[in-house]
Amino acid sequence: MAKVNINLGLDYLVGHLRYGHREGTIDIPDEELKEFEEDPIHYLENNELDYELEFIIDDYDLDDWAYSNDVQYKILKD
Repeated sequence: MAKVNINLGLDYLVGHLRYGHREGTIDIPDEELKEFEEDPIHYLENNELDYELEFIIDDYDLDDWAYSNDVQYKILKD
């Protein structure tokens, strides 16, 4: 029996996100830390640091999807 790792592309997804968050580690200079602590969202957006955080989707609901012709696979050896 062969183990095969598959990456099957999708042409579209239909559904909605229920909730998610962004997370990561960023460097803030010591002299700007107080400004960050006073209004973190404002600081992150004004310094475009929010883009450095990874999107994490915590919950979603998929109603429909369609596979593309893009199939990549790799046969794994024992």
